[in-house]
Amino acid sequence: SFLTNWKLKRHERVHSMEKPFRCNFTGCNRRFSDKGNLRTHLGGHTPSFLCVQCCRTFSTKHNLKTHMSAIHGVTARGEGLERFACRVCGKQATSDVSLRMHVRRKHSSSLKALPPGEKIPTRRKGRPPKKKSLAE
Repeated sequence: SFLTNWKLKRHERVHSMEKPFRCNFTGCNRRFSDKGNLRTHLGGHTPSFLCVQCCRTFSTKHNLKTHMSAIHGVTARGEGLERFACRVCGKQATSDVSLRMHVRRKHSSSLKALPPGEKIPTRRKGRPPKKKSLAE
């Protein structure tokens, strides 16, 4: 049940597909059933979060944080993240998973040269490769 009439009306628009709130930004024809969703959308037209390292702008704080982590390797507090280096080109990644994706996308011809069963080479920046255990 809905405590107020306007909350019920807002919910009914979900089922009726009514979208009375229109974006007035030039060239954008998007419509929304909720005023709050329009407000969020309008923020995308005017980016307001600036990356101080490369001057790129973002429409949300979350997108800026994601960019700072993935591109510059720093947290919101400016702390450095552990980086993984590509042995082929030196590209930096913040996880072994993203490094493996990079190697598959950019160096697929190099992968064909690997002996059967050998894994994609990854290494944490500034650390020697892990020693193999006797079980391997």
